[in-house]
Amino acid sequence: MDEKLNNTHRSINPTNGDSVGETQLMGSSETDLVIENSNRAFYSWKNVPVAKRVKHLRKALIRLDEIIEHKICRLPPE
Repeated sequence: MDEKLNNTHRSINPTNGDSVGETQLMGSSETDLVIENSNRAFYSWKNVPVAKRVKHLRKALIRLDEIIEHKICRLPPE
């Protein structure tokens, strides 16, 4: 049985050494579950007709653009 790890990995920006954030490390059973779910999602997505996939991706792109624009507008002046 896999025990849950309480360790984290700190992500460091190599250009300035600042901490970007921390990621919770996973044990092997958690990793296996993520891989299994990813495979299931891939095969489900693969069976969606291309036109419908494009429609979803365009919506995601529009939303991503909105998020980026919102964040850029909130940047403090240099």
